[in-house]
Amino acid sequence: MSAVLAILGKTWPYVLCAILAGYLTHRVLDVPRYDALQTSLASYKAQEAEKDAAAQKAAADALQAQINSRLATEANNGKVISQLQSERDAAVAARNFSDRLLAAAAKAPHCAAVPTAPGGSPPDAAPESPGGGQLAELLKPAALETAQCFEHYIGLQAELQPQLRVP
Repeated sequence: MSAVLAILGKTWPYVLCAILAGYLTHRVLDVPRYDALQTSLASYKAQEAEKDAAAQKAAADALQAQINSRLATEANNGKVISQLQSERDAAVAARNFSDRLLAAAAKAPHCAAVPTAPGGSPPDAAPESPGGGQLAELLKPAALETAQCFEHYIGLQAELQPQLRVP
């Protein structure tokens, strides 16, 4: 131990200078660098947070645009379906009306007696209506067109219904 004390007795000023130089170097050089790194890290985190917020806002805007587009499409599809249903109902009503006219024409007598007025003269002549057979012949094209329109509507509805289903 006396050898260690002898060496320390001669070298202690140098060891003390080395310790002080190391401490001062650490305080003077390393602490400001560490503070600069901390500041840089904080600014990097702030930039990343801003980028994340911007990306989330862009994603939310894109999602809202898709939702709005979907709602507009569904509203338009609803209008198309209601229009097609009203056209179908009108075609069915027209078909039923023409069927009733055809049935009434088939039941109507073909020649009716013309009533006479009390004075013995016939009343003013009314325009003659076509007979039951003629009326049926006149209404056949309308009934055929109504049936074709109804079949066309059923085809359109069968084609559009799968496209308008909400997944």
